Amino acid sequence: MLRKMFVMSAAVAALAFVAGCSEGSDPMFNEVAQVTVFSSVGYSVAVGQTLQLEGRAVTWGGVRVDERISSWTSTTPSIATVSNTGLVTGIAVGSTGIIARAQGVNSPDRLINVAATVGGAQ
Repeated sequence: MLRKMFVMSAAVAALAFVAGCSEGSDPMFNEVAQVTVFSSVGYSVAVGQTLQLEGRAVTWGGVRVDERISSWTSTTPSIATVSNTGLVTGIAVGSTGIIARAQGVNSPDRLINVAATVGGAQ
């Protein structure tokens, strides 16, 4: 009888835990889990030209929260800079990584190639 009560108590505790992990009550559910950087037109830009990147942030619950992207960084700003809206400007020929950040989560580096402009300007 004591064993049956213990098993039932454990089952009730497990159900209470699972029920408590819903979207509304579990703060982890709403935290950003992953950030990605993408472009619909490619990942190359010419010196002096711009390329608009987009950031995608997704919570542990699978909800897109792109508005939580708080910063953008270029790993080599001498090659390309990036604005706080994801607009990349080519500075010199080469490659750099662009990173978006949301709630302390960084995207993987998105490699951007910067090419010479028509006429060979660098």
